[in-house]
Amino acid sequence: MQEFTWDGKLVWEFTYSSESYMLHHDIERLPNGNILMIAWERKTLQEAAEVGRNPKKLGKEGLWSEQIIEVKPTGATTEEIVWKWHAWDHLVQDRNLTLPNYGKIADHPERININPFDWKEQLSEEDREKLASLGYLSSSRRPDKQDTNPDWLHINSIAYNDELYQIVLSVLGFNEIWIIDHAISSEEAAGPKGDLLFRWGNPQAYGRGTSGNQQLFAQHDTYWIAEG
Repeated sequence: MQEFTWDGKLVWEFTYSSESYMLHHDIERLPNGNILMIAWERKTLQEAAEVGRNPKKLGKEGLWSEQIIEVKPTGATTEEIVWKWHAWDHLVQDRNLTLPNYGKIADHPERININPFDWKEQLSEEDREKLASLGYLSSSRRPDKQDTNPDWLHINSIAYNDELYQIVLSVLGFNEIWIIDHAISSEEAAGPKGDLLFRWGNPQAYGRGTSGNQQLFAQHDTYWIAEG
């Protein structure tokens, strides 16, 4: 990430990329000058199995989960990560009752289903081909082809509400928006206080409703509407 003045002078540069994590899609400048960023977070096959991911939905490279980081610039090429939220800390699954995150999906809308409803199976052939032409999904519908896309959440935008101290995320993989609390510490964000405060767009994602209740479809760029 790079920040420039209007006349082209580089004033700040930040790299957050490795085999385990990588920035993507969107940022949000906070009133204090810090920056919220979205980053993929790689999970191995073993880590995915340990939280109850359906093995039929796992490819050899595992899963890319999501994290939100708050970065404080401290110099032209230096920074401090002062806050984190990890989707992986807020999972629920109903496949393996021996795991600590076991539960009935519909009873836990505040949690993220590690084996989400596959909205792509509900698409018409015409809609599938249209999305495939835009690069959003494969055009193949072979019945033996497993859905092993590691980018299962695909958060594509982030915005902040300074009055509510809340973050809204657009989660394309679930066809939903999520709101999480930013008025808590990173340690608290890893526990129940970091669960979803609100979600909207596709109740099938948490075991409620039908396709007729779905309101969002591969949405982008969620933001807060200003007062008035």
